[in-house]
Amino acid sequence: MLALILSACSGPSGQNPQASGDPYTGSLTYWFWGESDVPGSTNWMQAAVSRYEALHPGIHIQVVPQATQTLQGAFQTAAQAKSGPDIAMQWATLPVLTPAWRGQITPLTGLIPESELSQWPNTQENTYDGKVWAMPLYLLGVPFVWNKDLFAKAGLDSTHGPQTWDELLADCAKLKAAGITPIMAGDKDGAFGSWFQSVVGTQTLDSVQELQAVYAGKADFSDPKYSGYLTRLAELRDKGYLSSDIASVESTEAWQSFAQGKGAMTWATDGNVAAWVKQGLGPKLGVQKTPQIATGKLAQYYDATQSISAFITSWSSQKAQAAAQ
Repeated sequence: MLALILSACSGPSGQNPQASGDPYTGSLTYWFWGESDVPGSTNWMQAAVSRYEALHPGIHIQVVPQATQTLQGAFQTAAQAKSGPDIAMQWATLPVLTPAWRGQITPLTGLIPESELSQWPNTQENTYDGKVWAMPLYLLGVPFVWNKDLFAKAGLDSTHGPQTWDELLADCAKLKAAGITPIMAGDKDGAFGSWFQSVVGTQTLDSVQELQAVYAGKADFSDPKYSGYLTRLAELRDKGYLSSDIASVESTEAWQSFAQGKGAMTWATDGNVAAWVKQGLGPKLGVQKTPQIATGKLAQYYDATQSISAFITSWSSQKAQAAAQ
């Protein structure tokens, strides 16, 4: 909940917290996730927490990094025991709202001033019953990236990424013929399938409301308009265009392999692309939005969403302190 750390860091430092009347005292446990989307975010969060603790010496916040694979399961285990974190994180929408419906988290509306809440982007994804239940940490884009050196090796134009599905298949064919893995992907954590739906599957739709209709049971998912992206995904698999270990590696591992030049194309987060640029890989990378697969109105948009969100657990005995942090 970094947006509040600086705004809350206004108390006197170097004083006894009780003597100064500082209300921010006690110990909080923060289950943090973000490193997979934005490399370096764990250190960033820990540094922010340290600055906050320096201004409020009566409080201690333990940052506990969480693994992608166990993020949801670990929280549900903690919720059943009603112990563990005071602040935790889940991905936006259903992973946040489901704990809200189960009474496992506390609404932030009422704990955090409206003047602060109004500055947060995409709060509608974490809103239920007129209340905001979690704070978005960042917006996440999903660009399509290619390795210019491997494109050139396969005889492709390294300055031009595929713009259509047919171009993507043609590029994959040339890369495979040159002994190069066309698309690096990892789905052990279930991320790639979900992302493929968001960047390819939504291209047949004209509005987000159409997607909502499927999840609400008001539209038939078997309609190719909604499920046709699975045929596209199967085509990539059947032609051998996806990395052979896709089922046994997580998305972050696949991105590491891509950065090492072991595959020609991938979908990544903009945070990872920025990290690759900082590593000096910028000149080797081509970056664009996903090739246009269909003609729905959403095909014209670059995919960006709120990813991870922070919330306060219902069993925390220090909700006010957690909200201030």
